[in-house]
Amino acid sequence: MRLAGARPQEAQTPRSRRDRTIIFRLTQAEYDRLRLACAEAGARTLSEYTRSELLDACGTDSQGSTNLKRFHAIDEKLGELKAMVKRIAERMMPGPL
Repeated sequence: MRLAGARPQEAQTPRSRRDRTIIFRLTQAEYDRLRLACAEAGARTLSEYTRSELLDACGTDSQGSTNLKRFHAIDEKLGELKAMVKRIAERMMPGPL
């Protein structure tokens, strides 16, 4: 099971070592939001979560950005809900007398 915000672990080879740093500043409110999202996603560290979300937002995976993935998930659930409502409505229709 993959936790939200967690990327599969890559083997750490000399070529894939994480040796680059990006620094940016946040307000306290932004930092608190980020920490809460990290905790809700079940990520091990704030750094791991932030890196994962940033790379997802850049479309580094086959499905594109995180928002696009969320949209597709919602769209899929709406399709399932529509089919369920249709089945319920069909069962509630009176049969031939």
